[in-house]
Amino acid sequence: MSGHTPGPWGYWPKSAFENGVVSTEAGQHVAQPNRSEDGPLLAAAPDLLEALEKMVRVHLSEPSKCEAGPECYDCNEAPLCELEIEAHAAIAKAKGES
Repeated sequence: MSGHTPGPWGYWPKSAFENGVVSTEAGQHVAQPNRSEDGPLLAAAPDLLEALEKMVRVHLSEPSKCEAGPECYDCNEAPLCELEIEAHAAIAKAKGES
């Protein structure tokens, strides 16, 4: 995957499409939700991805509190390890790498 359509994206519930449309601020069509309730979540996708990537970078730049070291993913001493694994998986999924 070469990359997604750059954000920000917006959701316009009143459009020619029954459940609204997600598009860039320049009007480039990105998605047509199957349900109108999905529109805001789809529109937030680039912002959510960027925020998660920033959080992971900040977490990785801090010294590890885990006694097993920064490569530890099985210890109970570092409560963020499991969340970090989930974050990496979500980022990979969003980028089409999983």
